[in-house]
Amino acid sequence: MKKLLILPMLLMMALASRADNVMTLSTAQGHTSDTLSFTLSLSNTDSPVAMQAMIPLHGQFRYVNSSCVLSSSRSNGHSVTASVLNDTLRIYSYSLSLQSYRGNSGDLLSFRLVVGKEPGTYYIPICNAIISTASGTALPLQTMAGSATILAPKVSISTSSIDYGHIPILSSYTRTVSVSNIGTEPLNVTGITIDDNTFSYSPAHAVVQPGNSQTFTIVYNPIYKGSIARNMVINTNAKVGDSVVRVLADPYAVNELRPLNVTGYTDSIVHVELRMNNMDSIVGLQTSIKLPSALTYIPGSFVVDSQRSQNHIASAGMLGDTLTMIIANTQNKPLNGGDGVVAQFDVQLHGYGSFNLNLLNTVLVDTVESNALSAVYSGRVTIQSPSINCSTTVSMGNSPVTELPITPYVVRNTGNAPLIIDRVLFMNPSFELIDSLPITINSSQRDTLHIRYTGTLEGNYSTTMQIYSNDPYNELKNVTVSCDRYEPNAFYMQTDSTYNDANVYFILDNYSDITAVQMDFTYPHRHYTVEATDFVMSNRAAGHIASAARLNDSTFRVLFLSMQNNRFIGDSGAVGHVVLHPIGILPDSVYFASITNVLVADQDGTNKLTSLTNTTQWNTYIQTFSLSGNTNNSRCSIDGMGIYRYGETITISAVAGQNCEFLHWENGETSVVRTLQLTSDTTVYAYFLQRDTILLNASFCQGTEYNFYGTTLNQAGLYTHDVINGSFDTTYILSLQMNNILYDTIERVIGNNGSYNFNGTYLTETGYYNDTLQSVVTGCDSIVTLNLTINNSTTGIDVVTACDSFTWIDGITYTENNNTATYITTNAAGCDSVITLNLTINYTVNDTIIDTAINEYVWNGTTYTESGTYQYIGTTTEGCDSVVTLILTIRPIGISEADVLESLTFYPNPTSGTITFNSTDIRKVEVMDAMGRMVAVYNDSYIIDLSKLSKGYYTLRVTTNRGVVIRKVVRN
Repeated sequence: MKKLLILPMLLMMALASRADNVMTLSTAQGHTSDTLSFTLSLSNTDSPVAMQAMIPLHGQFRYVNSSCVLSSSRSNGHSVTASVLNDTLRIYSYSLSLQSYRGNSGDLLSFRLVVGKEPGTYYIPICNAIISTASGTALPLQTMAGSATILAPKVSISTSSIDYGHIPILSSYTRTVSVSNIGTEPLNVTGITIDDNTFSYSPAHAVVQPGNSQTFTIVYNPIYKGSIARNMVINTNAKVGDSVVRVLADPYAVNELRPLNVTGYTDSIVHVELRMNNMDSIVGLQTSIKLPSALTYIPGSFVVDSQRSQNHIASAGMLGDTLTMIIANTQNKPLNGGDGVVAQFDVQLHGYGSFNLNLLNTVLVDTVESNALSAVYSGRVTIQSPSINCSTTVSMGNSPVTELPITPYVVRNTGNAPLIIDRVLFMNPSFELIDSLPITINSSQRDTLHIRYTGTLEGNYSTTMQIYSNDPYNELKNVTVSCDRYEPNAFYMQTDSTYNDANVYFILDNYSDITAVQMDFTYPHRHYTVEATDFVMSNRAAGHIASAARLNDSTFRVLFLSMQNNRFIGDSGAVGHVVLHPIGILPDSVYFASITNVLVADQDGTNKLTSLTNTTQWNTYIQTFSLSGNTNNSRCSIDGMGIYRYGETITISAVAGQNCEFLHWENGETSVVRTLQLTSDTTVYAYFLQRDTILLNASFCQGTEYNFYGTTLNQAGLYTHDVINGSFDTTYILSLQMNNILYDTIERVIGNNGSYNFNGTYLTETGYYNDTLQSVVTGCDSIVTLNLTINNSTTGIDVVTACDSFTWIDGITYTENNNTATYITTNAAGCDSVITLNLTINYTVNDTIIDTAINEYVWNGTTYTESGTYQYIGTTTEGCDSVVTLILTIRPIGISEADVLESLTFYPNPTSGTITFNSTDIRKVEVMDAMGRMVAVYNDSYIIDLSKLSKGYYTLRVTTNRGVVIRKVVRN
């Protein structure tokens, strides 16, 4: 016993020394639940007498009791013990006589393990391995781990549930499931089991290799409506692993209603069709549409489609702008078919645009009087209409009364239908349209009308042009047309120039009766002389006189007038002229005369001048002459015959005191016979000095000066300067103009707290600002004053309460509450105005009650004794329409329980609070909403409080001692 106690001490002692001792655990593999054998071998250079080893079992291995035995080839009277503690196999071997193990290699011992069900390869290390000598010294030891492989497939499913969601029946829906093999042997999927024959799958079976997966397609073909929950089992040869998938679905019967889209021209009538796609048997329906103002319902046009009707009753009516339509069958017969147009109604179109048709408060009643509606959709009515687009003003401008002006006027069609202009009227008969009517303008095109004015009197005229077209919003377009007319009266000058005098004629081409002319006449006074008597009247004068008064050296104020206020004769030609007398011999040049301050007056003294040409010009040329021949004295001769310029020196030889006559030719034409008396035998004769005239034009800026040959000038006018150079005089004539400083004012208004760029400076405040620029035309100062106004943007909230829907200024129709929509417009200051909509939508109540009574029926305080269709019109607490239609069947008094049951009713209906039955024999009242969901239950009470329910359409299932009856109620 003492030696046994010593063994643990020997095993726990450690001494560091070098040796080649290796302990190795073998490997094994097997299927689940197999028993595997393992060996523990030792290769040693030392001589150990005892050993210990701990083998972790991983929870997947179970030690076979008493299976650990020593190898007979290496045991030398050794003992071995093995036990499991904390999922670890602990092995001890020792020799009580302290004998060493035989040999230096080979299996030391063996043991057996039963494997579990979890497939995989498990690494099995040797932990806390010790070999020791007889003295208890631990020897150096290396360990080599073993492994065990459990052979088995293992299944892993990609999802624990499949949800097909809310889906229509009679269609096919596909989902997939991935099955993976995370085991060590092939996984055999033999099939999928699900307790519902509306499901199918593929493939039918599969073999999945380790590490691979297989996708299975699960197809669902629902034929019944109602939520389901199923377990789908994936059948495999796997021992462990998930193989159940939860399958969920909420199939429903498709029972849909929608208005079909329709397009038509404005003012036409179109058919709006209601299409019903139904899987259930639908006995009747009710729906409402809030018609836009562009659509007008045609009374009596709502009818059931003949292919779908089984003597169904159609009823429709307008309340305000809402059209309510009802289809019912007193024999509870369903509408034929499962898809197609079920009814239609007619509307007349107005204006243009596209408008939604939204179905409201829709109910599809099945054979058990439940609302089978699954969905509603909107339709659209598109109105094709022309839209006239043209200016509201036309200016025909200024025109003489001698002409008939024609002005083009462009008309555009911005609509989506042909625009027809069939009539154009003018309030003033002097205006007319020269185009033939009617005129058709296609969509997005334009055409040009031509307006003519035929009046022949002077003045400013305007009228209203009325354009009649098929534009529904502008059937009559008023356009202001204006025309300015004047009598043409032109005044100008013509000049007849000779080498001596210049005759300036004053020409009047007149339409008006002209009696007088006044003007300031300016002439080149350094080269010509003019006296008041040189102004004379023409043969157009009718008792007129010419009066001229000198204003300065170069200007006369001239007046042609008649003391009897007579008009000038005729309507064209000169009314007078003036003779300009040259000073000496004029040089070759261009000369000018001008008239200013011209008045052409009629008998009332009104200035009727409309056209003025205020300058005239004429040319003089260098005068040449020739002397040829001696007419009476052969002793006179010229030193060289030929052509000479005036001012040239000519030598003439003759006997002193003799007269010599010569022919004088000017510009190649015989002028006069010159007679010269010579004072000596030889005379050098110079006719005269030559003078040149040079015209100059110049300008200067206001506030500056101009230097003209040393003279400083600061006023506009005509200035001369003579330059004498020997025998030649040169006269410079300066026409000096003064360019004024330009003043301009700019009015600018900007919004949204912006800035304005004023010649490179950005201004952000209201005020007056000046800047000096340079005129591009004259180069002088241009002073610009800016009157700047900066306006601010504004914001506002448009609080609106409406029934069912509301079309805002943005053109959008809202059917739900909204406090986020915004619209940007322009305020009075021309800036952005941001408006936010705060909209509350309340809803119209539209419902139908189908009921049966015995002998009489009390509804909303009225007693009915005959079968028929009755309607109650009221308002909800929010002020919206409340329309309830009662389809009533009155039966005679009977004594059967069925009759008593059918006579069960309540009041009021519609109600905003409690209802009271006409019998106290009420055991239970079950309340279902329009979707068939139970929302409330009342027991043993004939007075029911519905005030806590939301507004809408409800079905009451009433249980009495005599049976069950279904009733309808409207909570408003």
